[in-house]
Amino acid sequence: MSRLGRALVSVPIGFVVGFSVAFLFAPDPTGLLPIAVGAVLSAVLTPVVYVGIGKASAAESA
Repeated sequence: MSRLGRALVSVPIGFVVGFSVAFLFAPDPTGLLPIAVGAVLSAVLTPVVYVGIGKASAAESA
C-alpha cells in the first residue's frame, strides 16, 4: 500500500477509535471535554495506525 493510501486509511480509523474511546471516559454528549479528549486521542492514534498498517503490509509482501 502506498504512503498516501496508508494515510487515507489511518486518519478515519484514528478518528473513529479516538472519539469512541473519548465518550467512554467523558460521556457528556453536550460538553466540550469529549471533543477535546477525542481530538487528542485521534492525534495520538493516527500515527500509530499509520505505522501499524505499514508493518502489516510489509509483512504481507515478504
